[in-house]
Amino acid sequence: MNERTYENVTVRREAGAVTRWHLVPHHGQDTVGHHSWNATMLLLELNPTASRALIVYMLNHDVAERWSGDIPASAKGMFSTIAQGVRECEEWLQHKFNLPGANNLTKDEQHWARAIDALESALWCEEQKAMGNRNVENALASLTTWLMNEGCVPAAVQVFCLDYKWKRTMDYVTEGKHYGNNE
Repeated sequence: MNERTYENVTVRREAGAVTRWHLVPHHGQDTVGHHSWNATMLLLELNPTASRALIVYMLNHDVAERWSGDIPASAKGMFSTIAQGVRECEEWLQHKFNLPGANNLTKDEQHWARAIDALESALWCEEQKAMGNRNVENALASLTTWLMNEGCVPAAVQVFCLDYKWKRTMDYVTEGKHYGNNE
């Protein structure tokens, strides 16, 4: 193996540990690795024929946050210089560490990537809300409004949002068997 391969592996491992949602008081921890995994699993469920390029992009889409941190969308929206700086950072790091960029995706794939990224964040907010965390309500409302009203969001994502009801799976999965008296 060459040194660049080892460096690329290290970068991605370190990026996965970056903490998300630092502005919002929350239960537990969400990381870039957790978010990227969940986003990719959502993509595969809602778009089972997704291209390899889109899947690889989803797994890598926040690796640049290893250096920038998870800059909130609100900061990028309020301050165009921050948004521009983040774009420059991401472009430079894409080249440096061979990260896939959204510009290598089709328009349809870009729409899927953006929608799945937002949907995964909305589901995280739903999980927080289920634990009583009302601090996520503004973010959840903003994400849901965007997902339901943005014209580029794929129909499958919007249908999922319309029908989604938070629930937790059973802790003991059975096929009609009982686990004893400890249920």
